[in-house]
Amino acid sequence: MDEVNKRILEVSSFVEDCYVAQNKVFSKIEYAYINDIIRKNNINSILDVGTGEGSFIYPLALNNKDVRFLAIDIDESLISCARKKKKQNNLIFENATFDSSFRKNSFDLILARFAVEHMNDVQHFINEAFKRLYKRGLLLITEYYCDTLHSENEDWIYFREKEKELYLKFGSNPEISLYIPLYMKQSGLKDIESNFRHISPSTIGFNNFYNLIISYTNLYSFIEPDIWTRKVKNRIFNYCKKASKKRKKNEDILLISQTIGRK
Repeated sequence: MDEVNKRILEVSSFVEDCYVAQNKVFSKIEYAYINDIIRKNNINSILDVGTGEGSFIYPLALNNKDVRFLAIDIDESLISCARKKKKQNNLIFENATFDSSFRKNSFDLILARFAVEHMNDVQHFINEAFKRLYKRGLLLITEYYCDTLHSENEDWIYFREKEKELYLKFGSNPEISLYIPLYMKQSGLKDIESNFRHISPSTIGFNNFYNLIISYTNLYSFIEPDIWTRKVKNRIFNYCKKASKKRKKNEDILLISQTIGRK
């Protein structure tokens, strides 16, 4: 996992494109859910781990001006971009790794969006997040679930299989979201809830959906060109171009999980 993290840091522009594309696809579901959590739990302080260039956390901060936000990422160039483009009085961006330097009992809510898939030890992260939460504080982990169970489209199955191949090569678990509830329980978190969200062209629009797949493909091909060869890249690009213009009998589907636990 250290190697893939290193390669991600080397292609910040592609990572930024993915964050922006992800936000267009997932934000409709995520914002409503998180805003409801903030309102119902009197949240005053939020830590966003792996914030990227801030495209997701910035609108959330704008909509919750009485909440203090700290957004961190290990990619200095992405944080620099966030500071320039996403200025907001209640939002601070820091180039930092989530570690023991963060004070215990400091946050009402910790967010980790598409971040734990890059971690060597997810259980350790959740244990440390537990310590940084106030009493009755919340940890919310949003993750990608890589599967081909809901498709009969050969090119889409090929895309997902290549994703899995990339994940497995670098020691990541393409189905990590299935294990997060157990990790939360083992850390001491309670009231654990986990939901899977269905993302498809019908739910978020054809252009947004396939633009995200193109962004992923660009990133994957730079991270691991031996798996994501030019041939693979062209096949997926051509598929996205055709799929974005024509409704298919069987839709392509992405699944994301949202798992929350309380201290």
